[in-house]
Amino acid sequence: MFPTHVAHMRDGAFATPPSLWNPGQPLQAESQAGTLRTGSNLHALALSWLREDRELRLAEEKSGKRVARGPKASDVSPGWK
Repeated sequence: MFPTHVAHMRDGAFATPPSLWNPGQPLQAESQAGTLRTGSNLHALALSWLREDRELRLAEEKSGKRVARGPKASDVSPGWK
């Protein structure tokens, strides 16, 4: 079975609406800046979405809009080696 549509989801919601996927045509994704990114295949499109999501997450963590990921200083034992 093959997919008929592709969708970019972020935080449980659609970042872009589902679109019809034709394996013979290049895929396009609109970035946060409004420019189109073209991938030669589904893998390239997914990688561009992951990069975009990471950049957005890091910016939100830096601005305090989102809690930073990773261990908290209080969770690390000072004597642990």
